[in-house]
Amino acid sequence: MTTPKLLPCPFCGGRPIRSQIGESWPTHIVRCSVCGVEMLGSDKELLEDRWNNRVVKQSLTTDMEAAQ
Repeated sequence: MTTPKLLPCPFCGGRPIRSQIGESWPTHIVRCSVCGVEMLGSDKELLEDRWNNRVVKQSLTTDMEAAQ
């Protein structure tokens, strides 16, 4: 299974970083490398889906598309 691409941080546009705490009962983390906002969850796929589906301000989306 391929790892889905995480979208940029909805608050600052920073690059998201995945990490995990624990082995037997892991907690998965997605954290912004710029502003530090993070989401935690026990289900990796659900956490990635939640990160990618948060509401993003239209101005940030437009700015990110223009930068590419």
